[in-house]
Amino acid sequence: MKSPLLHRWAVALVAAAGFGACTIASAFPIVLTQAGIDKGFSISTVVSGMAGGTPSCCYVLGSAVTSDGKILLNNGNDGQNYLFNNADNQVKANAISSASNNGAFPTAMATANGKTYASGSNLRLLNNDGSTQTTYSGITMYAGMWTNQANQHLVGVGYADGVGSGLLDVDVSGGTPVARLINGAGSDGVTVSPDGSIVYTNDGAYRFSDGVQIGSFFVGGADGMGVIASNNDLNGDVVVSTTDGRLILLDVDNNYAQTEIANGGGYGDFASPDFTNGTLLFSSGDMLMRLSCGAGCGVGSVNPDPSVPEPASLALVGIALVGMSYRRVRKNA
Repeated sequence: MKSPLLHRWAVALVAAAGFGACTIASAFPIVLTQAGIDKGFSISTVVSGMAGGTPSCCYVLGSAVTSDGKILLNNGNDGQNYLFNNADNQVKANAISSASNNGAFPTAMATANGKTYASGSNLRLLNNDGSTQTTYSGITMYAGMWTNQANQHLVGVGYADGVGSGLLDVDVSGGTPVARLINGAGSDGVTVSPDGSIVYTNDGAYRFSDGVQIGSFFVGGADGMGVIASNNDLNGDVVVSTTDGRLILLDVDNNYAQTEIANGGGYGDFASPDFTNGTLLFSSGDMLMRLSCGAGCGVGSVNPDPSVPEPASLALVGIALVGMSYRRVRKNA
């Protein structure tokens, strides 16, 4: 298993030292493969042109949809959190506002109980404009985070005083977050099945309740992740974004067989669910992208209200998945 931050720091140091161009940070519009098209996926650009300053591995890092339906985006290159409308085909100049990320790196974001949290250092509660409201010194989150939709807890890799380090389950329902150690696994990206029972890291699946590993896989350059909830054969499959600009689909009912559904992108980092429409937000170089799996399907999130339309530029049918059972049976569970 790779060290959670090793690949980012190595690339950033190379760029800072001037050892040639950092090509992995270049923005290339990621495109679907024929396999991705055949499976019903579509991709659109949410924000482009976030590059600027000295190249590093990670322009766009974490993102999250805030409680008022807007998108927060962290730019690892200039250390700012940018607020955008939840729409496609925007550029950096379209940002509503920006706020300092207080030097934290690398930052993932997740919204739980109507509040947005950030990793990259001590766990932080953000205001909806991306500024820091509260810093929790007893809990350090190293990299990716995800919200367990079953209980609105945060899940990610980090360290908590008196608890230890590894996969953490963080209850943020009260005034002070309370952490539980799921197990000692490390990872960069992380995601949780919609029913809250399984945590996926970059190389395996674990039961949320007791941390027992129930599956393993390897995807080169794995980082951000999201689980599909659908009314078809994609239900329960896992989408993995990679640092070499690909999207890989893992078939959990077929021993995690891999299908490349998109390629040609920039550095793929964290991913997060857009709970307003069931799409997955993921980074690609200096761009924030959106992945949809079509009508009756959500990537990383289910649509809580079928009357809520998706962004007009997607021109997709609304997703009505409330109450849908998580029916896939996983091997070795």
